Amino acid sequence: MLKNILLVAVTIVFAWTGSVFADTLSGTIHHKDGSKVAKTAAITTSWNSERGTYPANGEYKIDFKGKVGKRITIYVNGDKYTVIEVKGDTTLNINLTK
Repeated sequence: MLKNILLVAVTIVFAWTGSVFADTLSGTIHHKDGSKVAKTAAITTSWNSERGTYPANGEYKIDFKGKVGKRITIYVNGDKYTVIEVKGDTTLNINLTK
């Protein structure tokens, strides 16, 4: 009986923590000349309508507000940049070519 109660409690904890923590994509973003991008690039994905925010000059972050766990396409200024698997806190450093 105690074993079953413990098993149920552990299952609930894992289910709750899995839904609380969302996947994110973050990293640095630089122009072709190496200078930092400061809020002048639109970073979007094929996953949802979330856009990259700029917590610091030359850095960005996208909070997916849930689990992704798949390969998604990253777009910068509307152009396809790359395809990457997003699981947990994923890092992608972007170097613009234009």
